[in-house]
Amino acid sequence: MKKLALVASLVLSSGFAQAAQPGAATVVTADKVVKEVRVEVFHGNAYYYFASFDSNETAQSGVNTTWEAPGCPSAIYAYIPASSPGAERMFDLAMHSKNTNTPLQFSGICGDHEGNNIYIQANYATF
Repeated sequence: MKKLALVASLVLSSGFAQAAQPGAATVVTADKVVKEVRVEVFHGNAYYYFASFDSNETAQSGVNTTWEAPGCPSAIYAYIPASSPGAERMFDLAMHSKNTNTPLQFSGICGDHEGNNIYIQANYATF
């Protein structure tokens, strides 16, 4: 699908940026529809998580649950701290993707603060 626009460009807060591995390369996901949006509170901070599958349907359908990001092949969730600049807009874009079946692509750093590679720390999204 042709990229229509760069819709969100986010500057990571210093604490969030420090959580990324030094020198970590940016990864880009495949264009996929967001099927699941989660909001979690962890250690007093809220995080938005976006998946290209619905966890209630995955076991039955056998769909590919990853974001198909070269350099981060195990990534199931793209996420952003709710306190990051632009996080609300990225949440809105994910909800738009979910509600209209419009593919969305995330770019960010593979892994969370513990190096768990089922996550991509999203820093921008495109349609």
